[in-house]
Amino acid sequence: MPDKNTQLPKEKIMHYRVILYFNFLSLLVMVYSVIKWTKLDFPPLVYSSIFSIVFLLLASTCVKKKVHPIIVANLVMFATYPHGMNMIVSLGGIESAHTFWMPALICFAYLLANSQSALFWFVISFLSILLLVYCNESGLQIVSSTFEFTDAQKRVDTYSGFLLPMIIIWFAQSYALKIRHQLLDDAL
Repeated sequence: MPDKNTQLPKEKIMHYRVILYFNFLSLLVMVYSVIKWTKLDFPPLVYSSIFSIVFLLLASTCVKKKVHPIIVANLVMFATYPHGMNMIVSLGGIESAHTFWMPALICFAYLLANSQSALFWFVISFLSILLLVYCNESGLQIVSSTFEFTDAQKRVDTYSGFLLPMIIIWFAQSYALKIRHQLLDDAL
């Protein structure tokens, strides 16, 4: 959070709180991903997780430096989008359980940023998935290697791929609703 001695408008403070909360959730997911994919010896997902962690930490630093929340929100999206796409592409393309991360990221963009930035991230996500669908339907292979699951690993990946985005959306939206209610209570 920005320095306590500096007076910021309540809306900006609440915006920073939502961003930092989402950052925290994202960091948990990325650390889990680093651990999981390191154990499974699949470097592409380890590297994209580390990329995300670096930029998420940079985003947290930007909050401390009072960089405008919309810029920070876009930095958070820049941090999380590549790993989301890498998960989808590396774990089965359009057939991947991780395709839910794209709608989740769109929800987060609308939660964290303004409508113009969120629209930008929607278009990027939409075009990325459209490309995956096109490649799948055309028989084009866009990656040279995907992770080969054992049956047990596939089962865990299916659960985490479908359910983790929903859980993260639930946490983020619940927290945003709590913040919104606090703002309304303070205004009354």
